[in-house]
Amino acid sequence: MRKALFLSAALAATAALTACRTTERRAVASAATPVGPPSSDRTVAVLWFQQAAERRALSYQAFNIARERLDEALAQRRPEDKLAVVMDIDETILDNSPLEAALSQNGQPYTDAAWKGWSRRGIAKPLPGAQPFLAYAASNNVEVFYVSNREADEFDATRDNLRAEHFPMVDAEHVRLKEFSEKGKERRRRDIAASHKIVLLMGDSLGDFAGMFEGQSAAERDRLTEKSREKFGHVFIVLPNPMYGAWEDCLYPKGLTEEQKAEFRRNLLQAEP
Repeated sequence: MRKALFLSAALAATAALTACRTTERRAVASAATPVGPPSSDRTVAVLWFQQAAERRALSYQAFNIARERLDEALAQRRPEDKLAVVMDIDETILDNSPLEAALSQNGQPYTDAAWKGWSRRGIAKPLPGAQPFLAYAASNNVEVFYVSNREADEFDATRDNLRAEHFPMVDAEHVRLKEFSEKGKERRRRDIAASHKIVLLMGDSLGDFAGMFEGQSAAERDRLTEKSREKFGHVFIVLPNPMYGAWEDCLYPKGLTEEQKAEFRRNLLQAEP
């Protein structure tokens, strides 16, 4: 998903390694250290996503667990069951980090125009383990639904990108993008659940799993995660994304400039006393 700015490099690295929302790194610069430009906060997060073998391992781990859970569901399947898996797209099965890298290198903030320019190219590569897992699901007569907050006018480019990377069931029925007036994914998930038994949901943001996570504060997201802890690794499978996301959106008061956000991020770091 792509609708946010980026945490400081230190915070981003730890958040990704834990595949969670806001685990702050226990280090902080001295008070005399100047705050760099906002684009510098993005660099380590993007570098980790592109270069860390741990990120690749976490992706394989997620899809290996997904296959185990799917096999369990298949073993319990009744003849009348129409099984489905529901997938986010961005930073779940497709890698958009080249856009983030370009913005970081050029010192530019994220904009909708930059995103649309990237998505129209349709050249995002699959994340490790994603395509084989979904091909396995399809080979077992499990329907694959791609539920993304990409907008409806991105459908053609998204479809072509997914088909180019050999993802299964890429058509208007299975690729469910956001309508222009829509907020969140809950309506689309309900529509799928009305005709299918959803056995797995996979994504890089809590909003990929349930509407209750949408628009919540950091503290409430923590509380709801604790409440739902039995579902993670079973019905909900999270992939790491330190580059952007609702986990960061919820940290800021409204109306901050990019420079103010950079300072705000610094002040959130939990240093040793």
